[in-house]
Amino acid sequence: MKLSRLSIRHVGVIVLLVIHLLPVWLFKYTATQDGPVHVHNAYVLKTHHQHENYILREVYKPNPTLFPNWASHIILAALMYIFPPIVCEKILVSLCIVFLPISLFYFLSGIQKEKTFWGLIGFIYAFNYLLHMGFYNFALSIPFFFFTLGYWWRRQDSIAPVNIAVLYVLLIATYLCHFQSYSLLVISLTFFAIFSFSYSALEKIYGHKKGSSGNEKSWFNNLKTFVIALKPAVLFIGLMLPAYFIMMTDYLEKIVGYGRTYKSLAELKSYFFDMRSLVAFRDDHILVGRILLGVLAITFLITIWVKVRTVYWHVRLPESSRSDKSWWALVVDQDIQFVLLTIVLTVMYFKMPYYIHSGGAWINDRIHIYIFLVLLPFFDLANQGYLRQVLAGIIIVLSLWNLGYHSHTYYHLSRDIDNMVSSTDKIGRHAILDSRPHEWRGSSDSFEQSKYVNPFLHLECYLGLKKGIAYL
Repeated sequence: MKLSRLSIRHVGVIVLLVIHLLPVWLFKYTATQDGPVHVHNAYVLKTHHQHENYILREVYKPNPTLFPNWASHIILAALMYIFPPIVCEKILVSLCIVFLPISLFYFLSGIQKEKTFWGLIGFIYAFNYLLHMGFYNFALSIPFFFFTLGYWWRRQDSIAPVNIAVLYVLLIATYLCHFQSYSLLVISLTFFAIFSFSYSALEKIYGHKKGSSGNEKSWFNNLKTFVIALKPAVLFIGLMLPAYFIMMTDYLEKIVGYGRTYKSLAELKSYFFDMRSLVAFRDDHILVGRILLGVLAITFLITIWVKVRTVYWHVRLPESSRSDKSWWALVVDQDIQFVLLTIVLTVMYFKMPYYIHSGGAWINDRIHIYIFLVLLPFFDLANQGYLRQVLAGIIIVLSLWNLGYHSHTYYHLSRDIDNMVSSTDKIGRHAILDSRPHEWRGSSDSFEQSKYVNPFLHLECYLGLKKGIAYL
C-alpha cells in the first residue's frame, strides 16, 4: 500500500513536469528578452572555426577563459551539433524548468521525508522573472544550488575525500552557471556547517535533562568537549578555502573601482511582498504570488504554534515522563537554522546594490528567488497529514493557474516573434547586421505591452542564425 501511494506521487510529479513543459514546446519561439543573445553566442562559438565563416572570425574573437556564464553557451553549442538552434533553446529552457522542482524535492527529502511535498512550489518558481529575462545561466544555477545543498545535507557527517570531490564538482558547476548563486551557495554551506556542528556540540554538553552525565561535568570539561565536537566544522571550513578564494577574488574584481546603483526601500518592499521574482509579462501573476506568500505565512505561524505546543506539553508532563531532551533543545531545534539563513538573505536583499557597474546587475532580484525557498525546510507539519494534502493541492492549483497565464502569453508572443523574424530569408549569407540598443524595441500586435520583460529587444540575434551572419 505504501509503495502504491509512493508510485502515485511519482506519477503525479511526472505529469506536472510534462504539463509545465507544454507551453515551451507547443509554440515555435520561447519568449525571453536575452535568450536570443545566448543562442546566437552559442551559434558563433560552434561555427566560428568553420572555413566559410570568415565574417564571424573578423567580428568575434573567442575568449577561452573559464568564468561564470559559460554553462548555457557550452550546452547550447553542444546541442547544435544535433538540433537546430531554436530547438536547442527549448531544450535548455526545459532543463531550467524541470530541474528546479526536482532539485527542491532532492533537497527537502534529504532533510525530512515529510517536507518533500514543498518541492511542488518549484513548479511556480520555475517560470520566474529572471528566466524570462533570458538569464539562462542564472536559471540553471538555481537547481545546482539546491542539488549541492541536498548532497551536503545527506553527507555532512562523513567528510570523506569522495564526498568533498563531488561537492566541489557541484560547486564548480554552479560557479560556471552564475557567480551570485555560487557565492550564496558557499555562504549557505558555511552557515549550515557551522550551525549544525555547533548545535551537535552543545547538544552533547547541555542537550539532556539535568542528571545526565553531560551537565555534571565541569565547565572546563564542557569547553573541551565543545572544542573537540567543533573539529568537523573547522575541517570543513579548511576544505572550503579554495571555494572562499574563488568567491572573494571574483567579488573584489567586481566591486573595486566601480560605482553602484541602489533601489529605493519602497521599490524593494513592493518587489518583496508582490513576489515580483515570479512576475514576467503581466501583473496577473502578482495575485498568484501573493496567495503563495499567504500560504507560506500561515504555514510559518502553524509551525511556530506546533513548536510552542510541544514545549508546553513537555513542561506539563511529570518529571519522570518527560523526554530526555532539555527545554532549550525543544525550543531551539536544528530547523531554526533555515529561519536564520532566510533572515540573512533578507538583509542582503535590502542592503545589496541593484547594479554594480562592472557587470553585476539584478542583484536584489536574484537574492529574492532564494529567500522563501530556503525557508521551506523549517515548516513542520509532520503530524498534519491532511493539512499537507490540502496545501499540496493549493500549490498545484496555483502552479497550473500561473502556467495558464504563461501559456496564453507564449501563444501570442511566439506568433508575433515569428512575424518579426520572417525577413531572415531576405538577408544574404555572411552579412553583418548592425543595430542600436532598443532599435527593435517593439510591442505585440495581439497582446498587451509587456511591463517587465521585452521579448522583442534582441530579435536580431535570431536573424543571425544558420547563415554565418555577425551581429554587432
